[in-house]
Amino acid sequence: MTAHLQSFGEWQIQKDIIYLDNGAFGSCPKSVVEKQKNIRQHIEENPHEFFERSYVSGLEASRRSLAGFLHVDYRDIFLLPGATHAMNVVIQSLRFDPDDEILTTNVAYSSVRMVLDHVAKRDGAHIVVVDVPLLVTGPEDVTQRILAGVTSRTRFAVIDHIPSRTGVVLPAKQIAKELESRGIDTLVDGAHAPGMIHLDLEDINAAYYVANCHKWMCAPRGIGFLHVRRDRAQNIKPLVIARSPYVVGKSKHSVLEHNFGWMGTYCPSAMLSLPSAIDHLNTVMPGGYGDLTSRNHDLAVLARRIVCKAIRVDIPCPDSMIAAMATIPLPDSPGPEQEASGPFVGAGL
Repeated sequence: MTAHLQSFGEWQIQKDIIYLDNGAFGSCPKSVVEKQKNIRQHIEENPHEFFERSYVSGLEASRRSLAGFLHVDYRDIFLLPGATHAMNVVIQSLRFDPDDEILTTNVAYSSVRMVLDHVAKRDGAHIVVVDVPLLVTGPEDVTQRILAGVTSRTRFAVIDHIPSRTGVVLPAKQIAKELESRGIDTLVDGAHAPGMIHLDLEDINAAYYVANCHKWMCAPRGIGFLHVRRDRAQNIKPLVIARSPYVVGKSKHSVLEHNFGWMGTYCPSAMLSLPSAIDHLNTVMPGGYGDLTSRNHDLAVLARRIVCKAIRVDIPCPDSMIAAMATIPLPDSPGPEQEASGPFVGAGL
């Protein structure tokens, strides 16, 4: 509890704001902000020296730290400016035949749908949208709804892990496994997953997984990642073609490591601060990251029950299917008036 209380002083949020929307643009603890500031200072002291001598080792350290956090081989994970960039890398790398079908859901993020529409128009493919409602009975309900959208022409699927529209944790591992058994590769959009739930990418085993680190991991903005299962590495091409930071022909780095190691001159301080953000997640609660995610889940479950009871609506999905955020269906009526306190919305919830 002491560690938890002390962590409240770690933020620069205005004191008159109760900041609940960390999943949008994130927020950094002071220790991570300070680490990034020090890295920027180090760069400016001798930019040429830094990029020639320190950049590669710093990038490797961040990739290794993230890989440990996600339980995956660091050689298969690549740091990018964000999940939207990573999503574009995968989808625009792939080619489809006319009348091929790409499966997604109604809760897909708008930017994801835009890039899907782009490649569908480019190649003559069709987008099939499966309805995944807020009111679901369990993980199997979601899986069966998605599988019902599969046809003999389905070639690829893009599935959210925790869609921002509902906050429901979808069974990404089971969906990817079922689709792969039907010859369909899955790209999991896990934008909100790291920092919100325990995440084991090797266990999920999707062909591709993308996510952000600035949301629930509380890392600086401008960090996302792409995980490519090694048997799919040959499919992926970078959006930006540039020289490699590694010695071509003399290093043991893979083609993708060469391709994603450099995107032109930029400030890498956010990416190099990533280990500090991961360390912070492990120190907020006495029991480490596991305690933190459990506490956030319990708070979200409790808050959802309180609000649902107050506005007289049913809880839309099992408690086990939310993490640290939840969506609540609003009733048709504005709700009861409270004695001496005006409308319900002004009653303090």
